[in-house]
Amino acid sequence: MIREKDLSPERLIKLASSINTAVKHENPDVKVIINSDFKTALDLKLDGVHFPEIFLNTDTFNQVLYELHDNDMTVGVSTHSLESAKVAMYLQADYITFSPIFHTKSKERYGAPQGIEKLIECTKHVNIPVYALGGIDETNEKEVIEAGAKGIAAIKYFLK
Repeated sequence: MIREKDLSPERLIKLASSINTAVKHENPDVKVIINSDFKTALDLKLDGVHFPEIFLNTDTFNQVLYELHDNDMTVGVSTHSLESAKVAMYLQADYITFSPIFHTKSKERYGAPQGIEKLIECTKHVNIPVYALGGIDETNEKEVIEAGAKGIAAIKYFLK
């Protein structure tokens, strides 16, 4: 996923184009997804867009979702509660991230960690893939997958 919130639109387009070209050259089956910028995704024919949870509450989400799906693009949504996860599923997102599972400084603004029990509840009530994130590392990754997560999303874990 391309997630560069501080780049100018011009630099983001250049970066996304370069990444898409390089990735598709190496492995055409790998999906290139950009965070929030659906116009760039459509212009560059990327594989999808990942939206923040707050986007679920906008009037334009359905319109954008249909346009992206009409272009065979994957749509993901970040969620921080079971209720938001259900809304994303109902609105036909292709997958969600559910967070934070464990404590991590980068997700403190979203409240207390969800924990494994809420992750299990989410995976039981949502029939689209659920990717867990937030404080996941080599000590708890197995527990997260056993709780029903399709996979994990992490930064620090992969930077070691």
